[in-house]
Formats: sequence, C-alpha cells, structure tokens
Amino acid sequence: MAARPIKNVLVLGATGNTAPAIIQSLASHPAHFTVSATTRDKSKVTLPTGLHNVTIHETDYSPASLSSIFRNIDAIVSPLPAGLAERQRELIDLAIEAGVQRFLPSEFGVDSNHPNIETVLPYINKKTQIIKYLKAKEDKISWTSIIVGSYFDWTFANPGWMGWDVPNGKATIFDGGDVEFEATNVPQIGRAIAAALSPEHVNETANQYVYINSFTLTQNKVLAVLEKVTGQKLEVKRTTVEQLYTENQEKLRESPDDGFARMMLVQACLYGKGGVNNFSRYDDGRGLWNERLGLPQEDLEESLSEILSRA
Repeated sequence: MAARPIKNVLVLGATGNTAPAIIQSLASHPAHFTVSATTRDKSKVTLPTGLHNVTIHETDYSPASLSSIFRNIDAIVSPLPAGLAERQRELIDLAIEAGVQRFLPSEFGVDSNHPNIETVLPYINKKTQIIKYLKAKEDKISWTSIIVGSYFDWTFANPGWMGWDVPNGKATIFDGGDVEFEATNVPQIGRAIAAALSPEHVNETANQYVYINSFTLTQNKVLAVLEKVTGQKLEVKRTTVEQLYTENQEKLRESPDDGFARMMLVQACLYGKGGVNNFSRYDDGRGLWNERLGLPQEDLEESLSEILSRA
C-alpha cells in the first residue's frame, strides 16, 4: 500500500509511561502534525507544558466510540500495555474501516522479530500475532513497529528494576556486567515516532521494523557513570541472567498469571537472554535507524544526571 502524507495522528491513551512523550514529539515536530489522543477520563490527563494544539477524546473504547474518533485520522499510535495487545485486532479493523493509513502497534521493547523471541518470551506471541495480522492487511493499511530495547530513564524512576536501586545505594550486576544491551530514553521514542511518520520518512518506514536507541550499554558502563554522578559507591550483588530466568520460569509454571515473574523474564531478555536486545549489532541490513531518522546522539552522563535529578 503506497503511503500518502500523514497529517492527523491519534495516540491511543494520553497517559502512562510513553504516550505523553509521543504526544509532545508529534505536536512539536516540523511536519506540523494535528495530534489527538484518547482517554477514559480527561480529568486525569496533564499535557506537557506548552502544548495547546492537542485534542483529547474521552472514550469508553467501545467500537462505536472509537469509530467516530478514527474518522479523518491518517495514523494511529498504539502504546497500549502488553495485556491489551490482543485488543489491537479490533482496533486495526476499525482503523481500516475509517480509512486510516498507518498503524503503529504496541511494541517498544525487545526485538519481537527475533527468531528466538517466542522461545524465551512465549507470551510475547500476543504482539507477534498482531504483526502477522497487520502483514495480512498490508493492501489496506500499513504499519511500523518501533523496537527500543529497555526504557533507560524509566528504569531509574523505579528502584530495583534492571538491578538498579540508587536510593538505597545498591546494584545487581549480571554476568560480570560486560554484556551489551540496548536502552532508550522515552523522549527518544517520541522523536522516532514523529520522524517515522514525517514526509521525509513515511514511505521508507512503511511495513518495517524500525530499530532505535539512546545507548548501547553494559551494566559496568552504567555503574561507573552512576557512581561518578551520585558521588557514592554502590553495594554490588552479582548473579547471572540464567539464574534470574530459570527462577522466574519456575514461578510461572506454578502461577502462570504471575505478572512480576513475567517482568523478570523480560529483564533477563533485556540483559542478554536469547540475544533479543542487541539489534545495534545486526549485520544483515537492519540495524539502527537513528541516523536515518535524524535522531540526536545522547550523552550517558548528561542523561543520567537529568534522570536522577527528576527521580
């Protein structure tokens, strides 16, 4: 399906970890997108400072309500939580009926296109099935999957996640700390989405996995900069990704709905299990889109200083 210029962009959800940054990047992009977003309760939405050109639609997310919202929309961004990934089939069908040009499904994590992904993270098939569904509809709607690795800034807003507990001066280091992984700050995700939908890139990002990051890191690199920025020596515990993965795999066998155990499997994959978070090293023609999309090169020390000042 040939892409046409995209003007009107709808973000599904106006709150959460990712949506506000997406909204801000779209609304401030030189392409002058007309931006809207959905929510169940407008009173809970706080737009980034200075944004006045964003429309917020209150909805119960029923097909009847969404059908009217989807009219005259060119692209839909779906940063829905993983638990709602399956709902996107219905959303895609509604988008097609409304004449939407591009759908960006809920991805924003490890490489869901990696051949090992459903082996190491079986429940991610909710996401991979959505891409298969979109591929089958490419004559009616195009798609773009944004792959970002771990959320770097979000990590330090949630002490203990990814092994970092700065408030308590502790860190858990896996496999010696020298295993590379991809990490992305949330504003970089927003910039990537806006660039992918811009007139300069809308054609080349159609029906593509788009890989972006802020950094390719190791835990030891992060540890050194953290200790420099905070001026404190962290107490380090050492373990392995395999131990983390095995322990939580066993917990899921006993309790398949254990959300924390699932998150720990994701953490193991972010730190190397299955090789699903090393996309900057791909040598098969995929690799990072940062330069192609004109994304800024971020500085680790500056980034950590800013993140910790907010946290």
